Amino acid sequence: MAALTASRAIQQKPGILFSYPVLANAVIFQGAIVVITSAGYAKPGVTGTGLTTVGIARDSVDNTGGGNGAKVVEVEEMIAGCASAGAGDLITFDDIGKFCWVVDDQTVGLTDGTGTRSRAGIIRSLEGSLVFVEFTNTIAALSSLA
Repeated sequence: MAALTASRAIQQKPGILFSYPVLANAVIFQGAIVVITSAGYAKPGVTGTGLTTVGIARDSVDNTGGGNGAKVVEVEEMIAGCASAGAGDLITFDDIGKFCWVVDDQTVGLTDGTGTRSRAGIIRSLEGSLVFVEFTNTIAALSSLA
């Protein structure tokens, strides 16, 4: 195929959806960063080690009173806007293309919090107060190589 000589329509596919069993008593809100525990259960993003970030919750799921896996959450791989942690973890334009780390279910920070946080994804852009982060299982796999 020859190189473009004019503008063209952009072809884009929606993010990929995955379903994960939810941790006992966890409440995951729509739009939350979702992490998977070492036992394989989904919960909202939190500061902690050994967690794998898998994407953003499509819907809210309340597993209060339920056992591990009693409910399932749909998670989408996507680029999503998150809050930026403040102070020494504030993300700036100089950080685009770098990894960021989970602070909570809507916040990411620039550092691993001195070894207390799990990797969130790759910083793709900043718009106003939002940091747009790429959340994919591929990034989670790369995290284990770093």
